[in-house]
Amino acid sequence: MSDSRNIVTGGFALTAIVLSIAAYLFYPKSADSGISSSVNKPLFDFESKDVRSLTITKFDSDKNESSSLVLDRSLNFGWTVQSRQNYPVDSAERISKTSASLVGLIILDIASEDPNDEETYGVIEPADGIKVGQKGVGIKVTLQDRSKKELAAAIIGKAVKNNPALRFVRVPKQRIIYVCEFDPSILTTNLFAWINPRILSSGVGTQFDIDSIKMQNYAAASNGLIQVKKNYEFAASFNSNSWVTDTLVIGDGAKDSDFVIKANTLEPLREAITAFQITDVFKKSGGLAKTLSERKPIPNTFQIVEPIRKLGFFIDDKQTPIKVLSAGGQLSFTTSAGLAYQLWFGNLLPGTSGNPDQRYLMVSVDVDELKFPMPVKPGIGNASVKKPDESGAEKKNNGPPSPPKNGCEPNSIEPMVIEPTSRITQSQDDEREANRQYQIQLDTRNEKLAAQRKIADNINRRFADWFYLVDNAVYERVMPVQENVISTK
Repeated sequence: MSDSRNIVTGGFALTAIVLSIAAYLFYPKSADSGISSSVNKPLFDFESKDVRSLTITKFDSDKNESSSLVLDRSLNFGWTVQSRQNYPVDSAERISKTSASLVGLIILDIASEDPNDEETYGVIEPADGIKVGQKGVGIKVTLQDRSKKELAAAIIGKAVKNNPALRFVRVPKQRIIYVCEFDPSILTTNLFAWINPRILSSGVGTQFDIDSIKMQNYAAASNGLIQVKKNYEFAASFNSNSWVTDTLVIGDGAKDSDFVIKANTLEPLREAITAFQITDVFKKSGGLAKTLSERKPIPNTFQIVEPIRKLGFFIDDKQTPIKVLSAGGQLSFTTSAGLAYQLWFGNLLPGTSGNPDQRYLMVSVDVDELKFPMPVKPGIGNASVKKPDESGAEKKNNGPPSPPKNGCEPNSIEPMVIEPTSRITQSQDDEREANRQYQIQLDTRNEKLAAQRKIADNINRRFADWFYLVDNAVYERVMPVQENVISTK
C-alpha cells in the first residue's frame, strides 16, 4: 500500500514538473519572466539614414475618425508631404528629430502586459472602426525604409503621473506597455508644422525687403468674354526711408490729379505683405505647371483654361503678350535684392462650419533687371589722345596760314606740333584701363544677375506647381478697398 502511494505521489510530482516546463515554454512571459531584461535597452534597432517614409496618425474623438500625415523622401525631391500631393517639406529638422526620437528610444520600465490597461495608459492604436467616444487613443508614428519595410512603429500614450517627460509607449500588435522618455510635441498632423505658410519669404532670407509695390485693384469675370471693372491702380517705391507715389490711376473715369495715396498707408501695406500666410495648398495640372515654370504664355486650351476659370483665373489672349487676369485683382512687388513677385487673387471660397472665407491664389516670381543696371561703357576716344588746353603748346593749328612775319618769306606757315609718342602711348593705356574696368563692372553685374535669376527660378518652379488658399481677411489687408488707401486732395 505504501509502495502504491509512493508511485502515485511520484506520478503527480512528475506531472507537475512537466506542466511547469510547459508553462515556462508556452505561457507569455511577464515582467518577472525575463521582459525586465529589456529595461535600459533601445526599443528599436535601425539607423536614421535608412528612413524614407514617416507617418503620423491621430484619432479625432469629436469627428470619430483618424487622420494621417504621410511624409516621403526621394533622392530627387527630398522630403514631401505625400498626403498633400507631395508638397515640399520645409522643416527637415523636425523630420530628423522625429526619426532620432525613435532611434534613441530607451525602455526605462515595463508598465503592464495586460491589454485591458491600454485605455488606462492611452496606448490604444488610432485606427478606423474605433467606437464613438473612445478614450485612451494614442498617437501612432511609423517609419519605413525605401522598400516600404517597417523600421519602427510606436503608439505614444499618456504622460507618467508627476513626470510629464515620461510617456507610456506600446508597439502595435504587441501587448507590452513600456515607459520611455519622449516628447510628443514633434508628432503633429498640422500641415504648417512641416511647411512654411509664409510662402513669399520662404527660402530668400534677408532678401525679402520690399522696396516697390504695384497695385492693380479690379474685379474680373468671364462667361466666354472677360469683363473687367477697374477700381484703382498705383505704383509706389521706397526711397530715402519714405514712400514715393510713382503713378496713380482711378478706374471710374475721375481725374487722377484730384486723388492722392493716403499718408501712412503704404508702410502697413508692406508689413501686411511681409506677414502674408497661406491656409492650404493643392496641385495644378502638369501642363499648366510646366508652362508656368518655363515662363511661357499659358496656352488657351480648354483643358487648361476651363479648370482655372472656375477658380477665378482668366487667360486674355487678345493682348500681346498674353495676360493672366484674376477675379480679385493682382498685386506686384519687388525686393531690394531684385526679386519681382506677382500675385493673382481668384474667386472667393465661402467658409463652412465656422471656418473663415478663403481666396484662391496664384504666385510667380522673376528678376527685376532694373535692379542690375548696365555699367557705362567708355565712349570711343574718351580715353584716347588728350587735347591740351588753350595754354598748351600741343594745340593744332587747323586754320589758314598765318601772314608773313618780319619780312620773312611769304609762303612760310607755322609748323604743326606733333603729338609726342609718350603721350599717345599714355592715352592708349588710359583707354585700355577704362575698358578693363568696364569689363570688370559688366562681369560683376552679370554674375549678380545670374545668381539672383537662379534663386528666382528655384522659387518660381515651386510656385508653378501649386494653387494656394489664403484667408479672405488677409486678402483684404493686401488688396484694400479704394477708400482705405486713396483720398481726394
